[in-house]
Amino acid sequence: MELNGMFANSVSIIAIEKNEKFYSMACAWATQIDYDRLIMCIGSQSDTGNVLNVGDMVGISVLSSSQQDIADKIGSKHSLDVDKRTLVDFDLCKSTYLIKGSKTKIIGKVIYIDHYKEAIKDKIVQIRVIEGSIDESSEFLIYKHH
Repeated sequence: MELNGMFANSVSIIAIEKNEKFYSMACAWATQIDYDRLIMCIGSQSDTGNVLNVGDMVGISVLSSSQQDIADKIGSKHSLDVDKRTLVDFDLCKSTYLIKGSKTKIIGKVIYIDHYKEAIKDKIVQIRVIEGSIDESSEFLIYKHH
């Protein structure tokens, strides 16, 4: 049985610049697993996920409820097809990219990558939080499966 809509997840934008190319993606399957760690499940179709390696520094912007348009813009196109920096307002912060006005902004380091046995090309990416901040005045954007 699939969980379609039975579990609430926030929507995050993961961003990285690598080999002089900017990558970003929308991710609804991210969760905290420890005080300073989170995991993200990333499908094999993701250009961003395909370039992630252990040791990479990434920006994670957990979107606020007023940022659905950002999730749509980033999530509807692949990074190899368009420069996503031109689609939304990113800030460069300590060599990572974060979205202005996000509910939560995280600078993180990829510390482990694993794969599902059932879908070996998909990734489970573990990230250690190096630095983060939260805007207490806004609500999280919650992913709704259509």
